[in-house]
Formats: sequence, structure tokens, C-alpha cells
Amino acid sequence: MKLIMKNINSSLEISAKDRFFAIERTRGLIYQLLFRDVFKSMLIRSAPLVYFVDPALMYRLYPPKRRRFLRPECVMEMIGSFSREFAAKKLPGEAFGDFLAGFMRKLERCVGEASSGAFEATGIYFSRLDQERWKILSEATGRVSFPGEVIFICPERVVKSAARLAKEVPDFREKAFRFTLAKVLAHEMGHASLNGGKNLGFFWERIIEESLANAIAYQAVAEDDESREAFEVLVNGQPLEYRGWYFFRDARSSWDRFLWEWSRYWYNRTAPNLPEGPFLALHPLSWFYRALPESERQMVLSFLEIILPHPWGEFCGFFEHLKGIMPRQPELFWMLVALGILNALSQGGTSVLFNAVFG
Repeated sequence: MKLIMKNINSSLEISAKDRFFAIERTRGLIYQLLFRDVFKSMLIRSAPLVYFVDPALMYRLYPPKRRRFLRPECVMEMIGSFSREFAAKKLPGEAFGDFLAGFMRKLERCVGEASSGAFEATGIYFSRLDQERWKILSEATGRVSFPGEVIFICPERVVKSAARLAKEVPDFREKAFRFTLAKVLAHEMGHASLNGGKNLGFFWERIIEESLANAIAYQAVAEDDESREAFEVLVNGQPLEYRGWYFFRDARSSWDRFLWEWSRYWYNRTAPNLPEGPFLALHPLSWFYRALPESERQMVLSFLEIILPHPWGEFCGFFEHLKGIMPRQPELFWMLVALGILNALSQGGTSVLFNAVFG
């Protein structure tokens, strides 16, 4: 497997050693990407081409007018409003889907355009280039063809992010640049493995994809306590919708399979088969619960009944209803996931419990 990296016009030449480090950290992810569709189409995908560009060209490829981010204070207010309105309405399961979809439409009010001094993209993935960006690149490089999937990375911006990382984690100074480069590459490769050319038409979809892409990057580059701390520093400098990677993290040894399940469902835009119990109903590893003896299942549910503050009976009926409609309407499942991510972020924690719904 060979990942092609080319410098288009960056003033910084990335060393072979730093390139090798980034590729090695993402090798497993690249193989997963190449062979994801092999059994469905009998074709092996090629890896995206990686191009290094300077800040001016990156600015043209991803200008402020295209950069739209969630405003945190607006999201916090909306999550609080959701909890209060949901508690007041006492909605039955049939009406909750419409209520949730309405909330996600309202979420668009919290999306604002970035100013020129706001978060600057260090990398960007395209499943294919649109005509406008094709023209920009052709003018800048003289090339007339950029076939297939492409990733653009700005080394100058990698340097800026690495400098901030080195300042906050001094012991990581010598490795800051190559680690940041690897994190950016892994995040964009995550998009390639998750997206497959799909258009993210709603912002709640972007919340899931950006958070999942960072979860994939975490799996690729965070090998020890030091690199995990470095990863969190880099992510905390990103907009709100990127920080929900915590939601997909699993502390158990099943982390690899846990993330793979989430990624597979999102890539195919399907919902998992839902087991009994509201908490486990939104857990991709529901196979673990279904494998338990009936006596142990009841023990788990009894425990959840104690720790969850909301009346249990209402939600048993609510999730029983959702079990029937989610396979036919997977977008409802993913809206619930987006809500869970936003709620975890609003709580300032990493819990995957849907507190906005459960209490």
C-alpha cells in the first residue's frame, strides 16, 4: 500500500521522516478504507491523493464564507430549552420523532459563518472537487485534472497548531509537528472512510461526522498517556462540533470494534438492531447485551432503573416504539446520536447517557 503525498505550493518541505510517521500512524485506517467496499462491489478503493498547499491556496479552497460552525452559547441554551420543553410535553413515542426533527431544524439557528480570524482549516477532504475548486487548483498549479478523492493539508497551519501544542505540553515539543501532521491526516482519512461521497445536508449530520472522524484519529495516533494528552489539546482548539469524539470512545478493550460498529452504521446510514432497555438501545455493541443470560439482562436493567432519574415506564414504552421505526427511519437514530453528543458537550463531560432525554 502506497499513500501518495505531493507538495503543490507550500513553502515548507515535509521531511521523509515526518511523512513516514504520519503514514505509519494511519496505516490501519488506510487499509480499512481501501477494502471497505470490496465484498459489496468487488473493487478495492484507491487511497485519496494527499496534496500540501500554502495558506493562501487553502484559504481559497475553504474560505470563511464556506466555514460554518456551531456557536457554543447558542447550543447550550437550546439544549436547556429542549430538556424543559420535553419534560413539559410528556410526549408519547409516536410524537417524539417529530419533536426531535423540529429541534434539529432549530439547531441551524446556532450555525454561524466564521470570521477571517476564526478557526482555520489545517486539512480538508473532498470525495470529488466541484467546478469552482477545480478551477482554483487549475489556475494555481497549471494542472487540468485532479481525479478521485483528494486531501489537502497546509503545512504552515500544521506548524501553528504544533506550536500551540508544544506550548501546552512542553515535553511533547520535539514530536509536536509530526504528531499534529499525523492527527490531521488521520482525521481527513476518517472522513474518507465515513463519507464515501455523501452530502451532509444538515448540520446535525456534520456533528456526527466530525466527531467520528476525530474518534478515528484518536484511535490512530493516541498510543499512550502523553499522546492522548496531546490529542486532546489539539481537539480542544477546534470548533464545538469536532469535540464530540468523546461520545464514541469506549474505555473497555472492545474499543476497536466499538468504533468500527459506529463507523459502519454511519457509512451505510443505517440504524442498529435495538435491544431491550433505553440506554443500550443507542449502543452499537448491543450484541454484547443480547448475549447475556436473561437473568443478567434483568440485573442490568434494574441497575439502570436506579441510576436514571426519569420515570422508567415512560421510556420503556418510548423505546419499544422506536425499535419498530428506527430500522425504517435511521435518520431518527442518528438525530438521537447528535443530541447525545451535544448534550455530553453541554454537560462538559464524556457521558454517553442522553441526559437531555432521561432527566
